[in-house]
Amino acid sequence: MAKKEVGTQKGGIERVRKVFAIVPEDVYKALKHHSVEHDIEMREIVAEALRRYLGLKGGDKDKK
Repeated sequence: MAKKEVGTQKGGIERVRKVFAIVPEDVYKALKHHSVEHDIEMREIVAEALRRYLGLKGGDKDKK
């Protein structure tokens, strides 16, 4: 199975892991609507939200 390139990091390839999460239906629908409305993948929205929550580098806490 080939590695999928997502963003960049050392060597130009960001390592990714799959995560399974159970969320309320209203949250899923809002996330899906936002992703379609802003032409961004759901995984990108979730990753950015988690970076902000965890205070990781690359998560702009002041951005709304």
